[in-house]
Amino acid sequence: MIKFIKRNFQPFTKNPTDLLVHLFSPKFRASFTQAKKITQEVKERNEIEDLNLIREIHCAYSSSILLASFLNSGERIKVYSGHDSVTFGQAFNVDVLAESWGDHFIRGFARKTEVDSTNEQGNFCVERRIFGSGEPFVSARELGDFNKGLFDEDVQQYCDSSEQIPSKVYISGKNFEDKSGNYSTLGLLIQILPGTEKEYIDEIYEKISQKSFFKEIHNTDIDEKSIKKLFEDVNDDITYSTKEFTFKCDCTKELVQKFLESMDKDSLIKLKQDPYQLINCSFCNNPYEFSRDEIDSFIADDLIDLSVRRK
Repeated sequence: MIKFIKRNFQPFTKNPTDLLVHLFSPKFRASFTQAKKITQEVKERNEIEDLNLIREIHCAYSSSILLASFLNSGERIKVYSGHDSVTFGQAFNVDVLAESWGDHFIRGFARKTEVDSTNEQGNFCVERRIFGSGEPFVSARELGDFNKGLFDEDVQQYCDSSEQIPSKVYISGKNFEDKSGNYSTLGLLIQILPGTEKEYIDEIYEKISQKSFFKEIHNTDIDEKSIKKLFEDVNDDITYSTKEFTFKCDCTKELVQKFLESMDKDSLIKLKQDPYQLINCSFCNNPYEFSRDEIDSFIADDLIDLSVRRK
């Protein structure tokens, strides 16, 4: 997907990373992340100021990272939410996409577009592309509250119905950003392993969430040490590991050029007349600049192709 945008040319060069702490025992497995830096990157790339949408972005990206932590290397998972909302009497369409791919990369976008009217519905979709499988596994459902957008309750319902593994999902997002722009965040996903009673997961979550330290780590950067402190009195043989997820896209100017070369002559001529020849990747919003001479060459190629076909 490619979109056109008019703005000053400023390619994004940052590739922020957020830590994921993964742990497992004979009875359960769990992952923790904060996704603060990645949420901030998506906010800046898409010029988002709406705090409700920023919270929804955080929920989508946290859940994508958490779900990806249970996949094998090379598998992909997409989390998408789409709905309408009304702000100060103006109707908007909201779309958020987060895709974890490769072994530790994530990319995506967030959009809030003015519309004339709203549909009183919202959709939430998780697409899993499993290694060696030709078609992705897609689970789609309605959002619990289309006005609010994606919440961890929606991700919980997905895990309950589609993962079919007793799970506990928690993604903070209430009072999401303070006046300084800092985020108070934490996301976790706990799943029991075969042979364990499903009530065990509630016991584990209750035990760690009641600790005062559980609230404290929302406001500090997590690491393996802090997560170990949460589980220090859990009587289980737990193994810990860490991984960094990086906001990064595999788009290139060459891929965008192929899209331009596939466009018809009239569209290329119209694009050439615009003072801005910027085309943004919709997966990461990175802008690619094309000169008028480059666009002329695509038009010439199109004309040559037409003349060949006429013969």
